[in-house]
Amino acid sequence: MSFKKVALRGIAASIFLAIAVVGTTFADTKTSSSGSPGKSSLTDSASSAGATCQYHAGFGWDLHAIAVVPPNVFARNRTSGVDSQRVGWRFRVQVQHAGGEWALLYKSSIVKAMATDATKAVFGARARELTGVLDDDNYRVVVNILWYRTDGSVAGRVTRRVDFNHRQDDEDADVDFGAFHSTCVGHFGF
Repeated sequence: MSFKKVALRGIAASIFLAIAVVGTTFADTKTSSSGSPGKSSLTDSASSAGATCQYHAGFGWDLHAIAVVPPNVFARNRTSGVDSQRVGWRFRVQVQHAGGEWALLYKSSIVKAMATDATKAVFGARARELTGVLDDDNYRVVVNILWYRTDGSVAGRVTRRVDFNHRQDDEDADVDFGAFHSTCVGHFGF
């Protein structure tokens, strides 16, 4: 093989790896938006996952619960001054059976708080215990974010999917499996 072909293959491989590495640092995926939403994002990266898959140790590791980091939500910026607005969020756990379509497994209630266009709303983390988890199923988290008008009706919506899930033993925080997983699996190990 000529030096030119080897060099071109090396360059192509380097470009592919650079794209792959850069792709893993992106945060959540915005899947839909409607109405007049404000700014929002999820804290969701390889170093700070948007959700934690909590596992019980046994014969391998079985998914027990999913904890979700709250979104970063700001009021809509409507004036030259500081605008305030009631905002809210909920999370949904979706399940994928045997590589099929994603289906709703759980939908949380909506939590509301006040935000400004300069200061995000203060929300706490939320979690859901899971029952009936199957070994071969995949689980993921989708976050719905809402902005309200003064009359309580919804002014805007955004849906974001968590792309990084941290895997952790729910009884021993020192057992940490990392945050490079796009879904939680029902079972891994033995």
